[in-house]
Amino acid sequence: MAVKTLEVGELGVNTEEGINKLLLIMKGAVRVSFGGSSYVLRNGDVVLVPTADLIESSVSYEVIEKTNFVEYIIEEGHIRDFLLEHKDIRKYLVVSLFKQQNEISGRYKLLKYEQESLLGYLKTCYEEYLSLSEGGYDSSEDIDEEELEAELNIKLPDWMTGYYETLKELIDGMDLTDSSMNFLSGVVFKAADDMLQMIVGCEEIEQANEILSDKAKAIKQRCEELRASQAAYEEIEDEEDASEGEGASEIARELKGSARKIVEYSEVSSEIAESFLGHLREYRNTANKNGSEDSVRVLRMALTKEFYEIYTMAFLKSMDEDSLPELLKMFFDFGYVDEELVGMDNAIYLYRLAKTKFSSPEIGVYSMYEWLEDIYFGQKDPGRSEFDVDYAEYLHERQRNREITKTEEVSLFKDSESRVRYELEQVFPSVNKMTTGRIVTFCPLLSKHNMMKSLDGMLVEAKRIRTILDRIRMVDYGAFYRETMFADPDNGVAKELISVEVLPDFILTPNIGNRGVMWQEIEGKRRTTPARMFISVFQQEELDLQIKRLTGQFRWEMCKRIQGARWNDVTEPSLTSVYFDYIQYYRKNNDLSKEAKEKVKNDLVRSKNSFREMFIRDYVVWIQFESEGSPRLNKVVRQIFCTYIPFSKGVRDRLRANPMYRELLERYEVKQKAKLHRMDNLIKKITNMGKRVPDEILKEFEFLSL
Repeated sequence: MAVKTLEVGELGVNTEEGINKLLLIMKGAVRVSFGGSSYVLRNGDVVLVPTADLIESSVSYEVIEKTNFVEYIIEEGHIRDFLLEHKDIRKYLVVSLFKQQNEISGRYKLLKYEQESLLGYLKTCYEEYLSLSEGGYDSSEDIDEEELEAELNIKLPDWMTGYYETLKELIDGMDLTDSSMNFLSGVVFKAADDMLQMIVGCEEIEQANEILSDKAKAIKQRCEELRASQAAYEEIEDEEDASEGEGASEIARELKGSARKIVEYSEVSSEIAESFLGHLREYRNTANKNGSEDSVRVLRMALTKEFYEIYTMAFLKSMDEDSLPELLKMFFDFGYVDEELVGMDNAIYLYRLAKTKFSSPEIGVYSMYEWLEDIYFGQKDPGRSEFDVDYAEYLHERQRNREITKTEEVSLFKDSESRVRYELEQVFPSVNKMTTGRIVTFCPLLSKHNMMKSLDGMLVEAKRIRTILDRIRMVDYGAFYRETMFADPDNGVAKELISVEVLPDFILTPNIGNRGVMWQEIEGKRRTTPARMFISVFQQEELDLQIKRLTGQFRWEMCKRIQGARWNDVTEPSLTSVYFDYIQYYRKNNDLSKEAKEKVKNDLVRSKNSFREMFIRDYVVWIQFESEGSPRLNKVVRQIFCTYIPFSKGVRDRLRANPMYRELLERYEVKQKAKLHRMDNLIKKITNMGKRVPDEILKEFEFLSL
């Protein structure tokens, strides 16, 4: 092999050429850089390890001392043959491989240590911020805990470092003969892949650390601003304290002994009442209410069972009352039970909140009490159970099992108490737990130990939900439209598929939580009924993100509902079937680069191999970034979404100048023009007949124009 030379400053290795060669350094030094990290290779080291797809990362090489090297060419996929032929490089390759792995591993550990330090600093800043904002000075600064969790979950398997330390010792004691080349080839392949994984991990951690650092600085700045405004605020507050203090004292007196008053109102049996109050005292005095000890876990379970029994009895009694006391509103809508458990300041806030109108059934946003009222009075049907059984199916199954007669089945479907009991027993406990996000440590009693922010900063109001929903619809105009059959023979319409928009119902569960739940996409079997989405009345996560995720889930579930058993059959193209096919066979998709395939693989792991969760993540990106012309999705997903989740006309017009979107948008609009032309002809035909064009047809024309 001829010795070649590279001068200082030359790159020497072009990763774009592929990975079919390696360089053995005879003399000199080459710096390997990735992200903000680097290490140096010197005499006897090997540059560019085979099988490591360096195109997927930002690895670069720079000669820092005049370097003499020998270049070896490796036929792709034939590392074993190469090692059999070149005995002289075996030891160099293995030693250099482990050296580089150790360098990268060291950098990874340092970055994780820096991340832990930054996280601690961020939490300190955030606690300081919460302390300053608790009095109502400001609650606009926020930490996106879901995004933060994703960033902090970037980590390598715990076994990796120790594995290579042991493997190095093993190979150091081996005689690298021809018979061991299968083993050595496997080591090279795996080590190279793991090195790439570590490099990519380091780069992602560096980016995450930048986010943590920027967030901490921003919150620290907000703290300074809050301190500056606090003095002025306190001056105003002092003037108001005299009058406010008297009102607060009166409320505090009314709230004293809340739990017993609520229990007495419900008229549950004395056994349940005393048991609940006893468990409440025990829970109140428990230091770690989220503890995993058996005693704490059993206590939470007992409180949960008794809470729902009291809730049900209290609600049924309230249906016979002319008015509802604020204390009971607090119980029904916020999960409030005890003034000591939440703190008197918070209890007073909730009392005042109970007098306001934070929900709005008129625009589809219900408090828990309002939702149960509508079910009781027949305005809404009870929902499906966690086993996907609706109230009508439940009654029919009881009739089939001869537990009730046909007459009783009809009667019970209309019976107010039976209807609301089904919702309270089969739906409410599940969604209440799920929306908190605390499945293991769940307890339905509102408690200050779960308040990571001030209550007013977490409150979800109807106008906020509707504003966010409208913003989504301005991008994904067809999000809540579904097709239905329309006929009006008298006006010349025999049978026509039209699209109808039905906005979802949002029900605010009485808890502090961080998850939204898309419980059902329609009521019963009717496609033109609202979806049901549950979300905590006090939301710790970014509400905008939660509603985007719920909308994405609705799109997925609604398509499955329409497609039925063939929802994942690509021979019948639909949003779910085409996306399912893309995920299932992404490794064989020639339209995806190696980098894109690796990203799909990583995203699948983060989505716990759930195709639906993958879709929801991509949907959020589609709405949040792609609609702004910031490409984040691969071209296969972009094509699927352009076809089945098209942007509104305003967004399309803005993106048309971008070559990445132009062809996809033009293809979509050709199809739309054909549909518009057909509908236009139908309208002209009806008009020429002297008939009135039905409003439904005019709205369909308007929809196709969006």
